[in-house]
Amino acid sequence: MSLQRRKRLIEISREHDFLILADEVYQLLSFYGDPPAAFGTMIESDSVISFGSFSKIMAPGLRLGWIHTSDKWVERFSDIGYINCGGNINNYTSHIVRHAMDMGLLQSHLVKMREVYRSRVEAMDFALSKCLSEHANWLKPRGGYFFWIELKKDINARELLKRAREKDVGFNAGDYFSSMGALKNFIRLSFAYYDEDDIKEGVFRIKNLLENPLYP
Repeated sequence: MSLQRRKRLIEISREHDFLILADEVYQLLSFYGDPPAAFGTMIESDSVISFGSFSKIMAPGLRLGWIHTSDKWVERFSDIGYINCGGNINNYTSHIVRHAMDMGLLQSHLVKMREVYRSRVEAMDFALSKCLSEHANWLKPRGGYFFWIELKKDINARELLKRAREKDVGFNAGDYFSSMGALKNFIRLSFAYYDEDDIKEGVFRIKNLLENPLYP
């Protein structure tokens, strides 16, 4: 979302008195220059609560994140009982991450991850252009973990997924992301886990599934 649209959304939230809960777990994974300023930098309005996660930018097993918001909401959250009693906060992992940040390890890790993920984005975009240009539309992502792909209208992504699993290919069907059962011809592909060769092979298998219903 552009900076202008973010600012306009905050204006509307003030006018109509609603909270913006911003899921910004991929904000620091920008591969082609700096992204627009995060909602977490716009907290003076008291209408923004931004969420981040070290699971996405450091290590999945950490299961640790953060909230960035105004003093009003920090005070509100700090008064919650389970925080005060210390029973449900991951203190051990929190200390590890804090020291990693103090030592500059998180920042150097982010630099490395941006390089790795950028190369995987390029590999998936190349494979899609080579294999699916006649079957799909997409925009190359500038950050995050995923490609969002629109297939032809007559393709049912859930049915395609059943066949894809038989070929050891995975993706998320688009209607998982719709509250109205729409987006049936959309799929979400992740490039975060596999290397470039595996990414290209996976896209090639999807191509064969689309072009040959009897793909053995």
